Amino acid sequence: MKKYIILVGCTLVVTLLNITAYSIPPAYSGPLGNAEEPALRPYKWFLRGIFAFGHQTKEKFIEGNMNMPILGTVETGRGIRR
Repeated sequence: MKKYIILVGCTLVVTLLNITAYSIPPAYSGPLGNAEEPALRPYKWFLRGIFAFGHQTKEKFIEGNMNMPILGTVETGRGIRR
């Protein structure tokens, strides 16, 4: 009987969590017409931030070396600050 109550309780909790997962409407539809998955927003934006960090650093490194060869590497710091 105790296992049955635990099973019913777990099923109820999973069902309630599943219902609340749809409480945030998607912000946009993707390129294939798929709705955005709101639960993935924190992970998605964290990864985009890491990619932007690398991109800005690389762009400033290239720009600095075009303006002042060798010493232009200092521009990398400006890319990191951005």
